Amino acid sequence: MQSTSAAALEVSLPEFARERHVRYSIAPERAVGSEGEIPIGFDVRLFASHAHEPHVPGACPVCRQLEANLLRIAKELAARHQDQLFVEIDPEYGQLYESREVRNTDDVVLDLRLLRQGKDDRPCGPAEERCLRSIRADLKALSVHEA
Repeated sequence: MQSTSAAALEVSLPEFARERHVRYSIAPERAVGSEGEIPIGFDVRLFASHAHEPHVPGACPVCRQLEANLLRIAKELAARHQDQLFVEIDPEYGQLYESREVRNTDDVVLDLRLLRQGKDDRPCGPAEERCLRSIRADLKALSVHEA
């Protein structure tokens, strides 16, 4: 990912979330164990709407600003919850996808992996579920809604 631009930092995260229709989805993160798949965490996918500005993937300043602000959200969540779960920004750059919510536009997407700390031989439990609820509350406070 490119370095965080000054323009990206000028806007507050809740303002960015409202302006760029930022939302998230959560999917289970699994490992394969001796008895099959074991839920070991969660994948939180952050989406920001590119809107209808023309752009060239890889060289677009709007994409870079969206990536920088999504990374700010991901780093804030990681900092708040790193003592509860292993938090990884995966990958450390945004990807461009066709939006499922806004027709004829794209979303910049960034993944945040929340993994149970310790061995992969036991599934997530109540502690990880509480942490996920806390992360959902943090996202809501930033005006980020679940897709």
